[in-house]
Amino acid sequence: MSIWQKFTTPGTGSGSSATLAPDSAHNDSHPVELHEDELITPENVSAQLIKSVFDGAYMEATIDGDGDVLIRDAVKVFIRVGEKKDRLRMFCLFGFKSNASNDAQLRCANLINSEYIVVTASAQGGKLFFRYDVLLGGGIPKRYLVQALKRFASIPQEAAADHGRDILE
Repeated sequence: MSIWQKFTTPGTGSGSSATLAPDSAHNDSHPVELHEDELITPENVSAQLIKSVFDGAYMEATIDGDGDVLIRDAVKVFIRVGEKKDRLRMFCLFGFKSNASNDAQLRCANLINSEYIVVTASAQGGKLFFRYDVLLGGGIPKRYLVQALKRFASIPQEAAADHGRDILE
């Protein structure tokens, strides 16, 4: 049984909590109780909150001039709060070599998209962008955000090496 099979949020005021169904990875059959302060929701999301989650996980996090949170992991990952506060966008980028043709850049992004389903790759303005959106509807546990970043950050270097080694800087 997956931890995400049952998710309810009883109430919206102070002290509200969410109940997640038992997870087979937790060797018990009791639901996991999460309090409002353990969730990232559209109502409380901010760059400062995101930074504090990674600070609490002992990861280097800063807020840049655009208001994005920058985390240094396997690659530099930026996290941007969506305009409607309904999602977090994780992204990173690599530069293409100046002699890489537009066709080669697009082919690289398309090959990555066909092989790696967790991320989306695109080629624009001489850069290869990787992105992954985390939807916030109903709230997500803070620890999930750290896990999602670790998963996302593990993909771009491998994908770039597999499909862009001759055309990426």
